[in-house]
Amino acid sequence: MTKKRKRFREREAYWTNRERVDNSKLHAGSPVFYYCKLCGAEIAMPEIHIAPAPLFCAECIVDGYARTHYKVSKRNRRAAR
Repeated sequence: MTKKRKRFREREAYWTNRERVDNSKLHAGSPVFYYCKLCGAEIAMPEIHIAPAPLFCAECIVDGYARTHYKVSKRNRRAAR
């Protein structure tokens, strides 16, 4: 198993066992939480963010898994930088 694959599996195992945040129960001004479509990692963004919600976490984009499983949009590539 390669290092990238091992890191991905560890991330996936960590995030799949965690409880997801219900954004509707948070107070006004709280960050909004999104989740990576591949590993399930939590992505926190400010409530007033203008960009569309990210589909993938930065680690999945950098490791290349987002490219192999999904078509990566320009906005997600910019978010990983």
